[in-house]
Amino acid sequence: MILLIVRVVLALIIASFAVYGLITEDFSYQAYMIFFLGLLMLVIAIEAFKKGQKVAGSFAFAVFIFIVVALLT
Repeated sequence: MILLIVRVVLALIIASFAVYGLITEDFSYQAYMIFFLGLLMLVIAIEAFKKGQKVAGSFAFAVFIFIVVALLT
């Protein structure tokens, strides 16, 4: 239940950054949006592992790692 709440909150944060960028054409917060997208992928990976879906969880975790590495470079 807590992961569902975290997932919804992260999705709302990501959507608000995306809408702000589209409306104002100011993309200076895009890195924050991608960071929260990475956190969302981590939550999705945890949920998939809890359900026993190892392939989906591994893929979501790999996307999370890719996003973190891309942000750090």
